Amino acid sequence: MDGIVLILIAMVCIAVGIAETVCAATWAPFYFRLGPTVYRRAYEIFHNSPVEIDVSSLGREFHGSFLPSLVFKRIGQDEYAFRETILQPCLLRYVPVMRGHIHIKPDTGAMIVEGRLGWFSMIFPPCFVGIVVLASESFLFSVGAIAAVGLIMGFLYSVQARRFNKVAAYLNNRFLRRGAS
Repeated sequence: MDGIVLILIAMVCIAVGIAETVCAATWAPFYFRLGPTVYRRAYEIFHNSPVEIDVSSLGREFHGSFLPSLVFKRIGQDEYAFRETILQPCLLRYVPVMRGHIHIKPDTGAMIVEGRLGWFSMIFPPCFVGIVVLASESFLFSVGAIAAVGLIMGFLYSVQARRFNKVAAYLNNRFLRRGAS
């Protein structure tokens, strides 16, 4: 019975990973708009002044060879999405825990840069805990494995948060009047 449960848990993780990759690769707007926000920066802009972001210049600004490049796409009026490239040779490849969303609100004078938690990032930790608890006979090993996953997820978040901070700072310096929260 434990074997079947382990296989089902693994299949759920794989299915979620595939679905997330498809949504990211096809720039599905709902994927970038919805989900738990785990990163947020808001900046004040001039009221009623539209801000047009040149996604190709942003892409050039955040092109990388050590880490995956960040790519940007307009997904709606006053809305942009960004994420790491999916297939790019680089020195350090990692599983992203967030995807980015930029929302400009000229009527309220705000630009918001958000990072939404990835589906795989939400499903993997509980699935991993289930697999470790079911497969391991050692309590200490289980605790260590769970702690390791927590540390890895925290590290991945910190790498992405640093990159998202650079995007937010770039937009603030280039287009905006002054920064806030």
